[in-house]
Amino acid sequence: MSCLAGLAELHRFLGVPLTDTADDPRMLDALAAATRQIEGHCGRSFLPTVAARQQSLAHPVDVLPLEADLLTLTSIQDAAGPISLNSVRQQPADMSAALLVRTDGGVFSGEVTLTGTWCWHAAPAEAWVSSADAVRTASFTAAATTLDVLDVDGDDARGRSPRFQAASIIRIDSELLRVWRVDALANTLRVERGVRGTVAASHAFNAPIDVFVPDLALRDIALRWAARLLQTGEPAPPALLEALAPFRRLHVR
Repeated sequence: MSCLAGLAELHRFLGVPLTDTADDPRMLDALAAATRQIEGHCGRSFLPTVAARQQSLAHPVDVLPLEADLLTLTSIQDAAGPISLNSVRQQPADMSAALLVRTDGGVFSGEVTLTGTWCWHAAPAEAWVSSADAVRTASFTAAATTLDVLDVDGDDARGRSPRFQAASIIRIDSELLRVWRVDALANTLRVERGVRGTVAASHAFNAPIDVFVPDLALRDIALRWAARLLQTGEPAPPALLEALAPFRRLHVR
């Protein structure tokens, strides 16, 4: 499972050297459990999924409440056919959308199909960051699960390191991949291909790699949550649940 925080971040949070990998499986399990529990408590996803979603309307509307959080919209159509993205405004404009508004005087009608990337993020423009790295595998086919890069431990485009870590999501072209393991000595990543609604594909040598960066406040909560699971195995305390209050989904009817 992809996680709201990476393995290297949990190492740092716990004060465990990155070279001490004995507990990595337990740490990954704790990160995955924390992510599942946080998303379940909040009633929404905080990690990207590419999908076409359908919503059926009983009558035409010019404002469409969305049944999930929309990070980016790539296409939309309804009973009347395709709708130009220039005719639609996402609301709110500064975070994942909860509503779509027609700006051309038209309406949404019948079954509406929305294709895009779905998850909640406080700043969609900052959700993906360039790793400042690229595919260095000479023939990175759709079946390959080992990816060569330039520098596993280097800084990304925002100056954060390591640029790659286990439990994170990366993007090459339109494919999303899950990083299972990193090898800093060999500068390789072990990856799961075509995850979260995407399809595995071949990628050219030197194709750029982006990394998904979850909302930083949620990342910090996930680290605290995972640490508690590791250290006590007990449910999250009230303080952590209270910290999630701003992130719970309010269903619009």
